[in-house]
Amino acid sequence: MKGSEIPQEQIDKWKKQFDVVFRIGPTEKGYVGYCRNATRQEMSFLSVQKDPIKFNEGLLKACWLDGDKEIQERDAIFMGLASQIAQLMHSEEVKMEKL
Repeated sequence: MKGSEIPQEQIDKWKKQFDVVFRIGPTEKGYVGYCRNATRQEMSFLSVQKDPIKFNEGLLKACWLDGDKEIQERDAIFMGLASQIAQLMHSEEVKMEKL
């Protein structure tokens, strides 16, 4: 199934389950993928990775929900995504003050 053909009902289910869902694409060739926010456990596991490319690959694979596998497999697409992949580590803004 092409990633752009994911029904809105499925996207809504993911949003309810994972809170944050990301749409990747469409790429120049029309590929689309969907990912969720990374968990604390996944970030802990991936944080030992010293190679930034392997870190990004692991993060994308861990958070992948569905879509066109070409996004994960084609080097040109993956490298184009590399500068944005940190968004999968979405966090809420929290204020803290010394009392």
